Amino acid sequence: DVAVQQYSRLSAAAPGSAFDHLRLGDAYLQKGNAQQAISEFEAAKNLNPKDPQSNAMLALALGKAGKSFDSERAYREALALQPENALVKNNLAYLLAEKGGNLDDALRLALEASRQQPANVALSDTLAYIYMKKNLPDSAIQILASATQKDPNQPVYRYHLALALRQKGDKAGARRECEAALASGPGKDDEAKIRALLDSLS
Repeated sequence: DVAVQQYSRLSAAAPGSAFDHLRLGDAYLQKGNAQQAISEFEAAKNLNPKDPQSNAMLALALGKAGKSFDSERAYREALALQPENALVKNNLAYLLAEKGGNLDDALRLALEASRQQPANVALSDTLAYIYMKKNLPDSAIQILASATQKDPNQPVYRYHLALALRQKGDKAGARRECEAALASGPGKDDEAKIRALLDSLS
């Protein structure tokens, strides 16, 4: 709330500053107000149409608001401006997989992003998620087993590993990963998903 107040003053004092609109939009996004964030990112984009960050942040906010088509378009615009941005490739890949888009395109983007930043476990997680969507649990399990070793206290990676193990038919392994994920202190939304998966394994 304090950040929104401060950045609102800065943005009002310099309405032609795309950077101030970006900062205000990010504050709204962190607060959970995706619609207001979209307005600020659109203002930043209008002031500086060739800025890939404005397009990328707009895409992120549109995705959180459930506007998948507009989000995909904004991600592709950001990627056209900055073709080697691994995070944009990753986010677009996840969006495509999540909304039932072209999985081959999603896999290509996720592989490129992961190769650019091999140490970034979050990008590997996206790649594994797409392998699951393509019904390739062995590939997903290999990636997620490594991810949980690198970051054992990240419940989301264990949850995804549990999903991949269930897909393969290993209910005992999936149950074990669900219990480990719950012990890692997931957020409320993630906890609900993990418990739902655990119940389905009974």
